Amino acid sequence: MRRSTSLVLMATHVACAAGTYVCSKLATDGFPSPAALTLARALLATVLLLLLTGTVIPKPDFDGPTWLKLFGLGILQVPINQYLFLRGLKSTAPSHAALLYALTPLVVLLISAARVKQWPPRRMLTGVVVALAGAVVVLRPWEGSDAARASRSGDLWILAAVFA
Repeated sequence: MRRSTSLVLMATHVACAAGTYVCSKLATDGFPSPAALTLARALLATVLLLLLTGTVIPKPDFDGPTWLKLFGLGILQVPINQYLFLRGLKSTAPSHAALLYALTPLVVLLISAARVKQWPPRRMLTGVVVALAGAVVVLRPWEGSDAARASRSGDLWILAAVFA
């Protein structure tokens, strides 16, 4: 692949990823509930994936147990993550959601460290603390207002989605 093609594809991906939060916020305002939007999104994604599999996307060659694990992950994790994300986005700004999702590598690092019962080097932990402190400073809403309480609630829902 030529370098210019790669750059165009990467720029397109970044634009789509950035637009996800704004489009999702608009969708949460247009649907009666986050659960209804989660269901509609899952159904649309399933139909598109079935249409593309075997044509544009090569059909994966997995054994039976792997398919079962992937099916279970798709049924459990995706709706849980998306519901928590959309529920939170109903009460907070798209910029908050984007910043919280940017913390995903930190969450993965902390979860993997806890699973293997071995903490990462001090330099990595320092980076985690600095990133979390920066997110707290940026996300700190004006105290006392109803908007602040709603935003804080939405941020917590989205943070739960990041952990999911």
